[in-house]
Amino acid sequence: MLAKLLKYDLKAIYRVLGFYYVIVIISTLVLIITNVSDGTNGLIEFIRSFAFGCSFGLSIGILVNVITRSWQSFQKNLYGNEAYLMHTLPVTKRQLFGSKILACLIAIIFSLAVTIFAFLSSTGGINTELAEMQQALRSAGSSLWQIIATILLELFFVAMCGFAGILIGHRKNDHRGIWSWAAGGALYIGASLLIPGVVLIWSLFDSSISNFLFGGSYGPIQDLIFKVICGVDILYIVAISAICIIAQKTFDRGVDVE
Repeated sequence: MLAKLLKYDLKAIYRVLGFYYVIVIISTLVLIITNVSDGTNGLIEFIRSFAFGCSFGLSIGILVNVITRSWQSFQKNLYGNEAYLMHTLPVTKRQLFGSKILACLIAIIFSLAVTIFAFLSSTGGINTELAEMQQALRSAGSSLWQIIATILLELFFVAMCGFAGILIGHRKNDHRGIWSWAAGGALYIGASLLIPGVVLIWSLFDSSISNFLFGGSYGPIQDLIFKVICGVDILYIVAISAICIIAQKTFDRGVDVE
């Protein structure tokens, strides 16, 4: 039953998101083809520019849409016109909540993959772009996979704040939409403000961080950047876990269907 629920949640997200995928992939393929064609042809130049605009613009839109669609599906399933059916399914609250979180995470991963594909193909050479980017990131003390992991965690963190905000906001009797936005925003801002605070505390125990912040010798900048990004990723994981627990506990207290 859980697999069927997950499939249903993914379908709800991809009803619109799938359209973005198709347009971005087609535009990117057109861009790749025109990049290896005669660049002096006016028609090809027009098609290339149009394809670039679609590929770049909609690939950014995918990352925004995947989160907003996940929120809309979450609210509609648990509190909207599908709520009565959803809450009568033979699944536990933990499974119901977990399915929606897992569906969102899967959609974010695939959306990020499509966006990266479009970005790396924008100049017509995926292998060349990957090599150059990897070299630049290595020089800065990081790696492509580390940056992708950080972006993925940030997107999932934003999504989790929204889910928790919806659950908290719908505990109110009136103006649930406003309360949901306020609660989600407060969670995001509060958790985000903890990051510099933790870095300051970290600097008390790590001389390289302290010297970088307040002046002094901190060694190779590459080592420092790698260390800081790893620390931020760990903080994201802790924040996501804490918000997930808050959301689950709020959901376990019961749902007042609209």
